[in-house]
Parts: sequence; structure tokens; C-alpha cells
Amino acid sequence: PSMKCVSRKRVGSKIVKKYDEAKTPYQRVIESDNVPQSVKNTLNERYSELNPVALRKEIDKLKRQIFRN
Repeated sequence: PSMKCVSRKRVGSKIVKKYDEAKTPYQRVIESDNVPQSVKNTLNERYSELNPVALRKEIDKLKRQIFRN
């Protein structure tokens, strides 16, 4: 997740920044009004199929293969 800067305001010699709450890129796309519902539905389907543990194992396996060669 990352926080996006919402505003910047100069107070004397300092700049005060305000940030929104931390959200993942997926959450920002789902909340956006500029993205068609069909794209959101596709993303929701793919997101529900993700398994972080299996992804991590696959990444580790591929990294081992790369460094062996």
C-alpha cells in the first residue's frame, strides 16, 4: 500500500503535506469512477484467484532456477 499526497501547503519556511489513507493500486482502481465496470469485474475475478503463499513459492522456485544457471 502507498499513501498519495492530497495537498501541500507552505507554512513559513516549511511545506506541510497531507496524505490520504494507504491503499493498494488494486483498491484505487476499484474505487475509481473512471474505470469501466467490466474491467473492475475482471480484476475482482483475478484478485479472488490469487494465493499469496503459492505466488511466493513460485517466485522463490523461479529465482532458484535463475541463480543456478
